[in-house]
Parts: sequence; C-alpha cells; structure tokens
Amino acid sequence: MVHRVGEINHSLQTASLTQQQRQQLLLEYSSQSAKCSSLQTMAQNHRLQRTQLQNQLDALNAGSGSAAAVASMSLSASPMVLRTHDASMHLDDEQRLREEIEKVRVAF
Repeated sequence: MVHRVGEINHSLQTASLTQQQRQQLLLEYSSQSAKCSSLQTMAQNHRLQRTQLQNQLDALNAGSGSAAAVASMSLSASPMVLRTHDASMHLDDEQRLREEIEKVRVAF
C-alpha cells in the first residue's frame, strides 16, 4: 500500500496525464494515504495493547510466586485448597493473556 502511494506520487509528478487521469490518481492517492495512516494507527495501538498484555502477564507471573510462598508457609490444611484454586485461576488468567497477546501478534 505504501508502495502504491509512492507510485501514484511519482506518476503525478512525472507523467503527462489528462485532467481526468490526474484527478483519478489524486483520489486514489488520497484514499491510499488515508488507509496507510489508519493502518499505522492500528499497528501502534496493537503494539501498545501487546505491551500492556505482556506487562499484565509478567505481573501475574511475579505475583503467583509470592502468593504460593505465603500459602506454603501455612500449617493448616485449608490453604492447600486455596493454593490449588489460586493456581487454577492463575493458569486461566495466564492462558487468557497469552491468547490475547498471540491475537495481537497475528494481527501484525
């Protein structure tokens, strides 16, 4: 798409065109430029989203280690159930975040 914008710009500057051809190229140039700008904005938003998701995943991974350490210090039997539940929730959250990161990566 960016290549096409360059081609159109080159044609507008160098080719001998009729008024109608020039107007058509100007319309296409405008349309292609707008699409490029939109795609650049989308790419920037996806990069930001991917970074945010990665940060969430990193925080989740960092938090799970300390939660497991605290839970393992308990002497009662009930924390074992809580640890299992927390680990399951952590894995679900981690999987969801990994899937969202992968979607963003695939998009760009």
